[in-house]
Amino acid sequence: SIPSSDTMVSGGLVVGIILAWLLGFPLVKDHMVADSVDEEGIEHPILKHFIRRLTAMWIGVFSVMALIALVPAVINLQEGVVVSDTVEIVCVGLEFIALALGLLISH
Repeated sequence: SIPSSDTMVSGGLVVGIILAWLLGFPLVKDHMVADSVDEEGIEHPILKHFIRRLTAMWIGVFSVMALIALVPAVINLQEGVVVSDTVEIVCVGLEFIALALGLLISH
């Protein structure tokens, strides 16, 4: 069903962002270099701190999205219980709100 695939996608993004960060490739670094900062400027301590904070924020956003999408999936696991369309719509709406807040904060 769609909710469980949302959980896998958002959870996969979290794992991928964390692995890339641990390997030295923070999520927002390439975007910052491409748009406004050169390779030398990106090594400034303030920008390094900002990159860490933004990467951590996106990990948080995608984690929240994965947890929200997990709600209908867990309800579906209960024997004889079917998730209502309202629950699925509310969860998708909450995921969208989390993503929109992340976009607003990062820009």
